[in-house]
Amino acid sequence: MTNLWRKRIISHTICVLLCACLFGCLFKPAKKPSPSTDVRNPDNTSYVPDELVGMFDNEQLAREAAEIYGIELVSFDNGIAVFKCSSDPVGLIETGEKNGWPSLSLNYIYKAFG
Repeated sequence: MTNLWRKRIISHTICVLLCACLFGCLFKPAKKPSPSTDVRNPDNTSYVPDELVGMFDNEQLAREAAEIYGIELVSFDNGIAVFKCSSDPVGLIETGEKNGWPSLSLNYIYKAFG
């Protein structure tokens, strides 16, 4: 066997191994969410268990809503407020609807893939 053939065999072997590694990395199955941060509704949607979100014109309105609901404003950005609550979030939403308070919803988890 000549030197040229040895080089070709080695280069082809390296190429095949690299392709196999890339193929394995690209087509891994998606990780399942951990049970501690993933809560399922009856309609099989996921949400963060102790958070609510709402849309507000400014941060002051979001702070006022947090005060009304008795929850903590965690962040406000681009008109979306994220709140932390220690009680049942679904119950808080229902109470807010009954009393005509600013509208809040569960902090749903959206996934691009899988």
